[in-house]
Amino acid sequence: MNNALFLGFGMTQGFTESRINALKKKLKIDDVFMVAAQDEDEYRKISKGVLSFNKVIHGDYSEYPISEDALTDESLRLISEYDFEILHMLQRMGRRTERFVIRKNLYLRHLKYWVSFLKNNEIRYCFFHSVPHEGHDYCIYRLCEKMGIRTCMGNSLVEYEETRGEKWYYTEDLEFKSSWLDRVYEDIGGQCKEGQEVVLGEDQERLFGRLVSISEDSSQCRNRVGKEALIAGLRRSYWSGVRNPIKKPVYYGVARFLTYRLWKKYNAYAVYPDYHDKYIYVPLHYVPECTSVPEGGGMYGDQVLMIDILSQALPKGVCIYVKEHPSQIWSGRDPEFYDRLSQIKNVKLIRTDTSQYEIIDHCIAVSTLTGTAGYECQYFGKPFLMFGHYISRYLPGTIHVRSVEDCRDAVESILDGTMRKWSRRDIRVYLKFVDTIAINEKKCSDEEFVAYMEKVLRIENQ
Repeated sequence: MNNALFLGFGMTQGFTESRINALKKKLKIDDVFMVAAQDEDEYRKISKGVLSFNKVIHGDYSEYPISEDALTDESLRLISEYDFEILHMLQRMGRRTERFVIRKNLYLRHLKYWVSFLKNNEIRYCFFHSVPHEGHDYCIYRLCEKMGIRTCMGNSLVEYEETRGEKWYYTEDLEFKSSWLDRVYEDIGGQCKEGQEVVLGEDQERLFGRLVSISEDSSQCRNRVGKEALIAGLRRSYWSGVRNPIKKPVYYGVARFLTYRLWKKYNAYAVYPDYHDKYIYVPLHYVPECTSVPEGGGMYGDQVLMIDILSQALPKGVCIYVKEHPSQIWSGRDPEFYDRLSQIKNVKLIRTDTSQYEIIDHCIAVSTLTGTAGYECQYFGKPFLMFGHYISRYLPGTIHVRSVEDCRDAVESILDGTMRKWSRRDIRVYLKFVDTIAINEKKCSDEEFVAYMEKVLRIENQ
């Protein structure tokens, strides 16, 4: 048997009935199984088994039971190297999984079910609509990796703010260890010969022009004060209530209070930047989100550890400016987080009503896990020290770092001027590459969609 598992899709997204049937034919798939967040009834017409995402995420597998084998030492060891990441990921479910023992038991339920499911149903392909980051899906992804099951996962291109949610790219693995993207990037580099104009699409030109304009005059991006600061605070307060995992009206006020307490602690440490300092800028990620876990990579989901490693690598006279994500709420952070940051040498917490572009303009480099600031800084000629795994690894000014030694070497090359220089034309080559590997799932034809999946899975070379 040659079966496939699809996770996180809806008919309004890329994997419609006709496309799944076309993929079944192309890949010679016998049966399809689904974990569907929506359109469950529609998917039952084409799937042998449909599991509800809202049940699976809580470890409820009663809807599609299987003959579950007891967990063995061998099963537990299969993905034991990812235990920390998965347990960290399960925190995103809020107070339901606050206690370690509850998270551990939920993880074991996921592991027990999916080890048996993948084996018993002879799964050969696993498709994820987005980077697996909910707990159960990441468990499945790592099991597939160990069991030799081919995977394919999507990710939205966040640089395209005007078309967010429409342009996606797919890759075979989270760390880009062996990716079709490498081949495409090399091809694009060969096509864009020096001296030739790099032609971009309309949305890319708009993006490129906006950031070029900002980089030439960062003062045009004003600090958020007065009305803008008030709106940002109200928006944060709103999301604090909406994302509250306990859906009772009385707790909405509690959620807002906890967010207020969080920001009170941050502001007690925060200062305005001194642009006479020599510093590396670290904008924090909003958490919980997949941009930190799992895209941050292993233990670096804890951003304090990332900043501590960076701090150890810096020479005397260079400090770190850390700025909190302006939308951060109580459920992903605790006030003690800022106490830990303040204890790291040469770290300064920066007021969030300071313009990010002005901070970038005066820094020597930007460092974060996967954030868009690492893309934006390259218009200013500032290098990006990237700890995590994201498509911006292909940017000309990106240095991938994972250790104190990596950071030290990178900082030395920046300070002594030996790091390779890049031009805005190099950024245009990157944007052309991004457009080449992107797909608009909602607007492309079924034939284009299946042909795209062929490229990702390298079916022709299988």
